[in-house]
Amino acid sequence: MTGEVLSVRDLVVRYRSHDGQPFTAVNGVSLDIGPGETFGLVGETGCGKSTLARAALKLTPFQSGQVRLLGRDLAELDGRELRKLRRRCPMIFQDPRGSLDPRMNVGRIIGEPLRVHDLAGRRDREAKVREMMELVGLPDELFDRRPVQLSGGQQQRVGIARALITEPGLVVCDEPVSALDVSIRAQILNLLADLRDRLEVAFLFIAHDLAVVRHLSDRVGVMYLGRMVEEAPVEDLFAHPRHPYTQGLVAAILHADTGGHERLQLVERLAAGEIPSLLDPPAGCAYQTRCPYATDDPCRIVVPAAEVVAGAADGEDRSHRVACHHWAEIPAPATTLEPGR
Repeated sequence: MTGEVLSVRDLVVRYRSHDGQPFTAVNGVSLDIGPGETFGLVGETGCGKSTLARAALKLTPFQSGQVRLLGRDLAELDGRELRKLRRRCPMIFQDPRGSLDPRMNVGRIIGEPLRVHDLAGRRDREAKVREMMELVGLPDELFDRRPVQLSGGQQQRVGIARALITEPGLVVCDEPVSALDVSIRAQILNLLADLRDRLEVAFLFIAHDLAVVRHLSDRVGVMYLGRMVEEAPVEDLFAHPRHPYTQGLVAAILHADTGGHERLQLVERLAAGEIPSLLDPPAGCAYQTRCPYATDDPCRIVVPAAEVVAGAADGEDRSHRVACHHWAEIPAPATTLEPGR
C-alpha cells in the first residue's frame, strides 16, 4: 500500500451531555499514519482519544473535517462500502473479557470475522485460526476453551488474533493493556511490536500513559482537552518535549522510574490544578489554567496553532509540531528520557 493508511484533517466531534448541554470532544485534530507505522495517541482520561479513534472508523459521527481510511474518503462511502472497509480496520479493546462472547469457544471467536465477511470456508477457517493462534502465542489446546477459562493475557491474545485474522491494513488498539497486570502488560506490548514488524500492519495505539507507548510507537501525538498539543517522532518527543504538558508527562515517567526531588517538582509545577470541563472549556489555550508559562495575552485569548519546532524541516509531514504560544521561550527540562529506556 502506498500513501497514508489513515489521514485525518481538522476533525471535530460534538456531543450533548445528559442534560442536553453541547460540548466538543474532539476539536480540530489532524494526524497521519503510514503503512506499517505505529502512531501512539496519549492523554489523560476524557481528552478525546477514543472518540477520535471511533470517529476515524465512522463508528461515531463527526460534524466537520475529513477522514481518509485506506485511501477512501469516509464521506463518500455508503453503509455497505463502509462495512467492507472496516473489516480491514479492526479494534482491540481495553477489557479483553468484556470484548469476547462468553458463549463461543476460542476457535469460533477468532474465526468469526472470516465467517461474517465470507472470507473463507469452514475448513479453511479452522486452519487459519490455528495458524493465527500459533502466531500470537496461544497453545492449540485452547481452541475449544471459552473465554472464562482463560487468563487475562490469554483473553487479550484472542482479541489480537481476531483482529489480525482478516489481514488488516490498520488496527486500532484502544488502551489494550490498561486492564492487565504489569507483568502481562509487557508481554502483550512485545507481542504487538513483533506482529507489527512481521505483518507490516499499521497501528493506532491509544493510551493514557506515555510509558506504555514509548517502546512501540514510531510517532506520538499528545492530546489535551480535545486538541492535539504536540506530535513528533518518538525519539524526538521523549528527548526534546516542547509543550509544557508533554514535559510534565515525560517528567512523571522519569520520577516513577528513578525518583528524584527535582523531577517531582517539575511534575507538580507542570501538572498542577484540575483539568477543565469540556462543558466549560477555557478561552484561548486549553492548557492555560494549569500552565506555569501562561500569559494573559495571547494564552488566555488565542488558541495556539500547531507550529513546526526549530530544527525540523519545514513542510515535512512527519516533523515535530507543537501547539503552544511560548514553546520557543520555554526552557527544555533538565531531565529527558530516551525512548528505549
